[in-house]
Amino acid sequence: MLSRDDLLTLEANKPSPPKRLHVAAWGGDVLLLDPTAQTYDEWSIYCETHKGTVVPWRAKLASLLLCDETGERLFTEADVPTLAGWRPDGLLEVWQVGVELLKVDDKEIEAEAEKSVASP
Repeated sequence: MLSRDDLLTLEANKPSPPKRLHVAAWGGDVLLLDPTAQTYDEWSIYCETHKGTVVPWRAKLASLLLCDETGERLFTEADVPTLAGWRPDGLLEVWQVGVELLKVDDKEIEAEAEKSVASP
C-alpha cells in the first residue's frame, strides 16, 4: 500500500516540463503547461459554468496552458477577452494540442458551442 510520503514523492505525480509547440500562424514556438489536477479542475468548472452559453473556449484554454520556461502562466482570467479578440489561427493550433493535454473531448465542447450559438 502506498503511503502518504510515497505519493508525495512519486515521480509520476510531478508535472512534466512545458511542451514546446510550433504555432505556424504565429511564426514561432510557444510553451504549454503539463496540466495539473488544478488546471483540469479549472477547465472543467469553466466548461460546466458556461454550458450552453457563447464563451471564448479557445481563449480560455490558451490562458490555462500558455506558459514561460519556468511553467508560469503567461495569461490570467482577465486576459481571456483580449485573447478572444485575436485571429483564430494560432489559437486553433494551441487548441488542438491543448485538448489532448487536458484529455478532454473537443467534440463535446464543440456541441455545446453550437447549441449556444443556435439558442436565441
